[in-house]
Amino acid sequence: MYSYNKLLGAMREKRTTQDELALTIGMSSATLRSKLKGATQFKADEIQRIMTALDLPMENVVAYFFTR
Repeated sequence: MYSYNKLLGAMREKRTTQDELALTIGMSSATLRSKLKGATQFKADEIQRIMTALDLPMENVVAYFFTR
């Protein structure tokens, strides 16, 4: 299972709630919460939309989405 602590930290830094991020990337809040809890995995296009929405560099994607 992956840890999304760094992603959650980036959301706090950007002052973005899970609900706001979900709306921005076109995902339901419940789905985003499920993925952040590790119940389901993020798809590549979802990861890209999140990185873009939070203005995070794609070269750091591993740190935000693939840390155990």
